[in-house]
Amino acid sequence: MSLLETVRRELLAPQSEPEDIDSWRSHVLSVILFVTVLLGTIVAVPSILLSLREKMWAVAFVDVLALAWVVMLWRGRGYSYRLRAWQFCALLYLLGLAMLLTVGQAGQIYLMGFPVMAALLLGQRPAIHALALNAATLLLVGYFTNADMQISMLESRPLLKWTVITINFVFVNALITFSIVLLLRGLEKTLERRRQSEEALRRLNMNLEKNVAERTRELEAFSYSVAHDLRGPLRAIDGYSQLVLSDNADKLDAESAGYLKRMRAASQRLGDLIDDLLALSKISRTELHRKEVDLAHMAEQVVAELRERHPGREVAFTAPAELKAQADPFLTRILFENLLGNAWKYTGKVSPARIEFGCSPADGPGTYFVRDNGAGFDMAYADKLFKPFHRLHDQNDFEGTGIGLSIVHRIVTRHEGRIWAEAKKGGGATFRFTLG
Repeated sequence: MSLLETVRRELLAPQSEPEDIDSWRSHVLSVILFVTVLLGTIVAVPSILLSLREKMWAVAFVDVLALAWVVMLWRGRGYSYRLRAWQFCALLYLLGLAMLLTVGQAGQIYLMGFPVMAALLLGQRPAIHALALNAATLLLVGYFTNADMQISMLESRPLLKWTVITINFVFVNALITFSIVLLLRGLEKTLERRRQSEEALRRLNMNLEKNVAERTRELEAFSYSVAHDLRGPLRAIDGYSQLVLSDNADKLDAESAGYLKRMRAASQRLGDLIDDLLALSKISRTELHRKEVDLAHMAEQVVAELRERHPGREVAFTAPAELKAQADPFLTRILFENLLGNAWKYTGKVSPARIEFGCSPADGPGTYFVRDNGAGFDMAYADKLFKPFHRLHDQNDFEGTGIGLSIVHRIVTRHEGRIWAEAKKGGGATFRFTLG
C-alpha cells in the first residue's frame, strides 16, 4: 500500500459515529499515532543520521528507540487501548525529560504534550497526575542542576527565574489540559444522552412491534371470522337458488329464472371477492423467502393449468427455455397466476390469442414482462390499474373482482420492485415488472 493510500485510510476514510467516549478515544489514539509516525520519521531520520556522524551515540539511540516505540504502538492494534495510551503518554514524558536534561527548555514542549495526551486519551485523573509529575520534574531538574541549562538566559538569579518559568508553564499546561477535560466531559454526556435516547427508542419500537403484531393477529382472526360468517349465508343463497331452479324449472317463467340466476351469480361473485380480499391480506403478512426461481418454468406450469381448466381455448404461449431470478417461490407463483390469468381472460375474444413472457433488458436489468394481444385498455385510466376494486372493463364483458392486479402490485412491492403497464384499447397489453 502506498503512502498516499495509507494517509487516506488513516485520516480521510469516513469513520462510524462513536457509541461511547472510549471508542472515540481509541480512534483519536490511532490517528495521533499515525501522525506521530509520519512526522516523527521525517524529523527523526535526519536527526539519527546527524547524530551518528557526530558520534552522539546516546542521542541516536534515543531517537531510534522513540521511533520504534511509536511504530510498535501504531501497528500493534492487538494491544488493549489503555495499554497503548499509557505507553504513548509515558514516551512523551521520557522524551521531554531527556530533552530537558540535554538541550534545556525545549524539552518542555514534550512535557506539555504529556498531560494533554493523558487528558485526551485517559481522562481527568491521569491528567492531574501528569500535571503534578510535570511540575515536580521541572522544579527538581531546575534545583538539582542549578538551572545550568538556562544560565545563558537567566542572568542573575537562575533558580528563581527557572521557578517562575516552571510555574507559568504548568499554569498554561493546566489550562489546556482542563479545557480538554471539560470538552470531553461534554462529549461523554452527549454520547450518553444519545445512547439513552436510542435505548428508549428501541424499547418503544419493540413495544410498538408487539402491539402491531397483537392487533394484526386480532384483525386476522376477525377477518377470517367475518369471512366465515359471510360465506354461510352466501352458500345458502346460492344453494337454495339452485334448488328452486332445478326443482321448479317447469313452474318458473323466464324472468323469474333469470332473477334466480342473477342471485346465484352475485352470491358467487361476492364469495370470490371475499376470497381475494383474504388473499390480499395474507400476502401482506407472508414472510418473504428469496431463493433461485426459474420464472419461465413457473409461467409454463401456470399456463398448463389454464389449458386444463379451459380445454376449448387455443392460445399460443411463448417463453424462454430458462429465466432465473432471486424471488419468493410462493408469492411469485401467485403473481403469475394473476398476470397470466388476466392475459388468458382478456384474450378470450381474440383469435388467434397470443401470450408471451420474457425478459426485457432494454427497460433495465432484471425487468420481466407479460404481453398479450387481448382487449387492452385505455392508458388514460392506467393510474387506477393497481387499486383494489377498480375495473377498466365492464363486468358483463370480463368477469373479475378487481383485486388481482392489486395482489400483483403488493407482491412486486414486497420484493422491492416496481410494476407498470403499456396498452392500447383493443390492441393488447404489456405488464413489465422487476423483483428488486
